[in-house]
Order: sequence, then structure tokens, then C-alpha cells
Amino acid sequence: MQPWLLLEQNLRQARILPLLADRLTGRTIWLVGGALRDVLLGRRPHDFDFATPFDPTELAQQFARDTAGSWFWLDRQRRQSRVVRKQPSGPLYYDFAPLRAPDLAGDLALRDFTCNAMAVPLNAQGVEQTWLDPLDGMGDLDRRHLVLCGDSVLADDPLRVLRGIRYAVQLDLTPSTSTLQQLTAAAAACRRMPAERIGQELVAIFSSADFSAAIDLLRRVTLFELAFGSRCTADRIRRGIQEVVAAQPVLPKLSHRLTGQPAAATGVDTALLLRLAIFCRGAGLRRPGEHFARAWALGKRPAACVDRLQALDASQWQSLAGLPAIPRARALWLEELGPFPVEALQLLCLLHPRDASGWHRARQALSDWQALQRNGRVPDLVSGRWLQRQLRLHSGPEIGRMLSDLRQAERRGEIRSVAEAQCWCRGKIVDKD
Repeated sequence: MQPWLLLEQNLRQARILPLLADRLTGRTIWLVGGALRDVLLGRRPHDFDFATPFDPTELAQQFARDTAGSWFWLDRQRRQSRVVRKQPSGPLYYDFAPLRAPDLAGDLALRDFTCNAMAVPLNAQGVEQTWLDPLDGMGDLDRRHLVLCGDSVLADDPLRVLRGIRYAVQLDLTPSTSTLQQLTAAAAACRRMPAERIGQELVAIFSSADFSAAIDLLRRVTLFELAFGSRCTADRIRRGIQEVVAAQPVLPKLSHRLTGQPAAATGVDTALLLRLAIFCRGAGLRRPGEHFARAWALGKRPAACVDRLQALDASQWQSLAGLPAIPRARALWLEELGPFPVEALQLLCLLHPRDASGWHRARQALSDWQALQRNGRVPDLVSGRWLQRQLRLHSGPEIGRMLSDLRQAERRGEIRSVAEAQCWCRGKIVDKD
């Protein structure tokens, strides 16, 4: 399909046509940047940027009302705002901003990469068939090249170093020789950017399927240490990449084969945490979570999850095979994987992608745990209060040891009911006496 037809189709799906166009009587705005790039690459755009020769605030607010979207400021002083529309396939984003230069050509020259420096006029009649491309972004896309718009681009915003890596990885583009040199020269300034902004870009980079290309580009522009907190030998990096690449084809199967998989307990995409943990295991990077929490602003729980996954004992997989066919035994085994049991189970599956029977047992364990757990934990068959009242145990550590031993007995298949648990506990007290 021709780019014009694809563009018009996407604009109608996004309700830019006819709703936004209908509000443009006597005025012209420009659709710029990523949406045009995505259409040329055969991708469906989800972000639409509009540049206007006037203050677009009222237009953006009206468009939000017309589409039942949410409007908010991005930069009130610069009159930049955003509309977000939720839909089943994912949210759509519409950004409205005045021109940053006296004319459109000047505005496009201030953008980051040539593939984002294209524009198409939009007026009351719809889309004009005029593709404005003063920096040959279309040609660079045809050549699969990533090219900076100008020499001052990175000085204006050093975070564009990481954004360039993201575009290269996500869009399968190769930075030109001069662009790679400029990205490397600006790396020091990029390191001084706020952790929240750095983290957003790194999360996007490593959420991409091409983990190997991401690591390679980070190393070439000297930002590997920014991402992972320490230097690493080429051999260790290679081992880490190999393990991620081996796991990559299996990742989509996790949700399908581990049926009923709950949402990540960390608030961060589980696939990203798994990729990071697998890489760090292979590369020998110990306890990287503290760095992720600080340098990526990743958050304490996802950072702790990566640490737990990185240190997970892979031999737990073999112990799963020896469990008795008892739901509580399987559920307790899963719980003993640590504070992030579902993510830990997924990692074990990724480390054993060809063990079909193991995956079946993992699915059983997850199903049992989901059925039995309450607030993230499988309740004990007897409570600490029962131990205090019936067996006269008052020491907290002593009660804790009794409950832990009871769970181990359950895992071995020795106990299957509350009555058996109570009898087992009484026997322990008698033996002790």
C-alpha cells in the first residue's frame, strides 16, 4: 500500500480524520516526526505529534473532548500539551506544540534525527499530499541509516544519545559513522541527566527484542557502565548475551503455557526483568539491583526482583521433579523460591526451555499456588496462636522454627491435613521433652 493511503488509514483509525481536521477551518497544522516515520516503515503509529504556527492549547482541549480523551500539560510555559486516548489495543498519544522556530523548516532542523524531521500538512480538507522532508529523512530510512539532524542536537538534549540507541534497536537502523562519533562524544553529558529520564530510555531499549544490538551500541558509545554499574570483560558480556538470546524465543511462551499467570508483582514488565537478570547471571554481574534502583530510578521492588532472580539457585528445578503429587507441597515449593515466586518460576522455565515435563510441573505448581495463596502467601495449616494455646510455645523464634519444619514436612508429603499437622506438632513437643 502506498504511504499516503497508509497514512490516511492510520489517521482515520486515530480519529485525527475527520475530527481534528474539522476544527482547522482556515488554519493549517503539520503532523511531524514519529508517526510519519512509522508509516514509512510499515509500522502502526501510536504517537502523533502536531506542530502549529499558533498556540494549540484550545485545539488540543477540544480534540480531547471530541474523542473522550484526557488532556494535560507537558510544558505550560512552552504551551505544549498532550491528549491520551485509551483503547483496547493500547493508548494513543497526541502531542500539540507551537513551532520552535520562525518557520517549519527551522523547527524540523531542531529535531533529533532526520527520520523524525519530516512533516505533512493537515487542514480542513484533510491531509495534503505534500511530504516535507528537508533533511532527507525518507532517504535515510530507505538506507536504514540513523542520522542526526545537526551538530547542536546533542548539546540541546544529551539524552538523545540514549534515544538514538533506542531508535537504532527498535527500528533496526544503523547509526552513520559521523552520528556514532557524535553520540560517543556526548556520552559524558548524557551520564549527568536525571536518573528518571535515563531509566525511561534504558527500559525502552532493553524491552526491545534485539538485546544483543542494544548491548553492542551501549558499549560502542561508552555507556555500558551507565546501564549496568560496572565494567565487564568482552567474554562475560558475550556469555550474558548468549543466554538472553537463547531465552528470547521462549519468553512469549511463558504467558501461554503458564496459564493464569498473574500480573507482575513489581509494577515493571516481567519480560524486561527476566532479560536483565539472565544477562547479569551470564555476565557475572552480582547484585545489580542497587544500581538499577539508583541509576535507572527503577524502584525498590523491581530492583530487588532482579537481584533475587540473578542469585536464584538453578538446582531448584530438579527439586520440583521430586515433589509428591500434593497441591500444598507444590505450592510451598514455589513459595520457597523467594519474595518473587512467579518471576522466579518463569526464570527457571527459561533456563530449561526443552524440559517439557518440567514445564508441566511448573504449571501445576503455579496453579496450586494461585489457588491456595492468600495475600501472596500460602497460609500455615496451624497458626502461631494455636501453637501458643495448645502447645504452650511462647518464643517467637521457636514458633517460627516449628512452622518452618512443618512446611518442610508437607513438602516431603508427610502431612496432608490440619489434623495431621496438629498431631505432627504435638509429636515434636513430646520428642523434645
